[in-house]
Amino acid sequence: RPDTATHSPAVTATILSPPTQASVYCVAAVLWTAAKFSIPRNQKLALPRRLKALLLDMAKRSAPERLSTAEAIKVTTPWSWPGPG
Repeated sequence: RPDTATHSPAVTATILSPPTQASVYCVAAVLWTAAKFSIPRNQKLALPRRLKALLLDMAKRSAPERLSTAEAIKVTTPWSWPGPG
């Protein structure tokens, strides 16, 4: 994850450009597929509402509608594992 706190707004805009939004889409697709992999095709995927909403926001069809990398990180920070120490 890029450390945007140490960069100017111009550099931050470059770091979080549309190609990273494609990465956000790919991460959502991988997570959805991984969750779906362990259940039968005809069974509905049961995910917590917040997680499902996050994945759907990350997988919007057009890049401008998708969450940016920074937004996705901000949303998922409360779910992050505690750091060392």
